[in-house]
Amino acid sequence: MRSPNKHKIIESTKKRPHLFILGAGATKATIPNGDKNGRQSPVMDNFLQEIGLSDLLKEVILKTQSNNIENILAKKWEPFVQETNYHLNIHRSLLDTLLSKFPRRSIEEYTKRYIEGWWGNSRLTLKECTSFSMLRQLFEPLIVNEKNNNYNVI
Repeated sequence: MRSPNKHKIIESTKKRPHLFILGAGATKATIPNGDKNGRQSPVMDNFLQEIGLSDLLKEVILKTQSNNIENILAKKWEPFVQETNYHLNIHRSLLDTLLSKFPRRSIEEYTKRYIEGWWGNSRLTLKECTSFSMLRQLFEPLIVNEKNNNYNVI
């Protein structure tokens, strides 16, 4: 039996869907002083109450007494997580994730690391920004590259 072409395996893997769950902590870290009107983003404790959806889970039987949406979701996701043999990563900060190290190119980075065995670093990584102008300045080189059809950050 002939082994598959390495290029075909890599390209196939890049096209597979992947899931990224971004929490409110990332929003708080990105805009710690609130939005342009000074409104703070809701956090995990009392989240449903803060956004006016406390009745949403009124008839759901929960295995927790917590009002923290992360705790509630963790109990609901437990069966799914067990089925994946716990192959997931939970990060407390967006800045600790692959998305931060390789913004807009996380699947390419994942492929290079876990399929091709590459352990280099990206030239563009996210960092804590206190304004949208700082974010714009950080992403400007990436946007220029994309306008020139260069989608390689690595």
